[in-house]
Amino acid sequence: MALLGAILVNPRAYERVSPFLKPEHFCLAEHRRIYENCAQLVESGQLADVVTMKSHFDNTGVLEQVGGPGYLNKLVDCAVTVINAGEYGRLVYELHLRREYIAAGEDIVNWAYGHLDERGPAPPGEVLEKIDSLRWRAVGSKLEGLEKYAFCDIHLVKTPPVDPLLGGWLHRQSRAFVSGAKKSGKSFLTMELMRAVGAGERLLHWAGSGKPVPVLYVDGELGVAEFQARQKCFLERYDGDRRRLGLGVGLHFDIFPIPPIDTQAGQQMVLNAAEQIGAGLVILDNWTALTDETLSDDTTTKAIRPLLNELMRRRIGSISVVHAGHDETRPVGSYAQGALMTSLLHLTRDPDAPANECRGMVTWHNTRSARPNDPDYRDFAYELDAESSAFVEQGGGQQRRRQPQNAEVRWALEQIDQCLFNYGVVLAGCAIRPPGTSAVTRQQLTEWFRRRGEGTDQDYAKLIKKLLIDGFLARDGDYLWRC
Repeated sequence: MALLGAILVNPRAYERVSPFLKPEHFCLAEHRRIYENCAQLVESGQLADVVTMKSHFDNTGVLEQVGGPGYLNKLVDCAVTVINAGEYGRLVYELHLRREYIAAGEDIVNWAYGHLDERGPAPPGEVLEKIDSLRWRAVGSKLEGLEKYAFCDIHLVKTPPVDPLLGGWLHRQSRAFVSGAKKSGKSFLTMELMRAVGAGERLLHWAGSGKPVPVLYVDGELGVAEFQARQKCFLERYDGDRRRLGLGVGLHFDIFPIPPIDTQAGQQMVLNAAEQIGAGLVILDNWTALTDETLSDDTTTKAIRPLLNELMRRRIGSISVVHAGHDETRPVGSYAQGALMTSLLHLTRDPDAPANECRGMVTWHNTRSARPNDPDYRDFAYELDAESSAFVEQGGGQQRRRQPQNAEVRWALEQIDQCLFNYGVVLAGCAIRPPGTSAVTRQQLTEWFRRRGEGTDQDYAKLIKKLLIDGFLARDGDYLWRC
C-alpha cells in the first residue's frame, strides 16, 4: 500500500522500482491491477495520480474491483517518500520470492507423497527449473546486481580474504586434485593432508595455517576398518595426543550409503555433511569409487563440477583423488577435469620398489596460481616410512635421481644425458622446474635414439612416453628434461 501510494503521489517513485518490480510480484490482485495501470499511464507520458486513475478505471469498468475511490485515497494517505520507494519495492520483490519458494516446496512435497512407493520418477523438472531461476534472481532479461562485477569496479567488491589451509597451494577456494596409479600412496598423502589441515600444522615443506580447521573426508574406497588402522598409526606416531590428529571427520561408504557424487542426491549429502561440521576442506577419495558412471566420459566430470563449484562458492576447499589418466599430457584423465583444477599433485610410484614398499616422485602438473621458483610447488621424492607409515620426503627433502633396473630404460637415460649435454638449451625457471634446467625437443631426442639404437620412431615414442609416466622425464610443451 505504501509503495502504490508513493507512485500515485509522485511518478518518480515508479521510476525507482520499474527496472525490477513487475505487477505479478504483488500478492493482492487489486494491487497488481493498480500497479499495472500506473505503469501504463506513466510509460505513456501521463500522470498516475488518484484523479487520472479513477478516470482510467471508470473507462475500463473495474474501479469497484480495486476497492473504489475510497481505497485509492487510502493508498495516498499511507504513501512513503520517493527516497524510500526503492526499498519498499525491493521488500515487495523479496516477499514475492518467498511465496514462490514456498509454492515450489509444496509442489515437491506433494510429489514426494504421491511417489513414496516408486523409485523411478524424478522430481518434476519444471519445479526444479523454477527454483533455479529464482536462485539466479533474474530481473527482466538480466541478472540483478551483475553490474557490481564490472572489471573496472571489481576492486570495490567486498569479499572475505582467501583463507590459507596449507602452504600457498591449498586454501578455502582451492579445487585441488591428487592423481596417481594404484598403490602409489594417494590415500596415505590425503590422510596426512586431512590431519595437517585439521590440526593447523605444517606437512612436508608446506607451512600450516596455525589454526585447526574441520575437514570432511568422503571415503569411497578404504572403509572404516582400514581407516581405523591408519588412525592407530597416527596415534602411535604422536604418542596418543589426539589434538594433533586434527578435526577430521570421515563419511564412510560402509556406514553411510553415499549416493554417487555425480548425482544431485550425492552432492547434496556431501554439502549437508560439510555444513554440519563447518568444514573448511572436503577430500573426495576417490572419484572412481564415488561415481556411478565411467570417468573416461567428460559427461560424468561435468556432472561433478557443480559440487566443486558450490564448495568453492561456500569457501570450502576441495581435494579430489583420481586415478592416473591417459598419458603424460593428461595425468588426471579428461580435459574437463583439467579445466576444474587449481592445482594437481601427481604421484608416480618407483617401478623398481619392492611390492611391500611405496616410494616414488611427486610432481606438479597444474599450478594455476604458482609463481616461478615458488618452493611450495617443487617436485620431490617420497616414501612411506616403514615403521610409522608416514608420508615423508626421501633424503631429508632433497630430490634423488633414481636409477632403474630395466636395461632398456638405463640405456635410454644414458642417451638422454648425452643428448642434453650436446644439444640442451637452458629454459627459464617456472613453478614446475628450477632455473637453469637444460632441455631438448622431442624431435631432437627421437633423432638421437634413432642414430644410436635399432628401434623405430614408434618404439622411441613409446619409450619417451614410459619415461614421462614413470617420472624419469618431465615436459613443458615440446621440451623434455631429466628429472
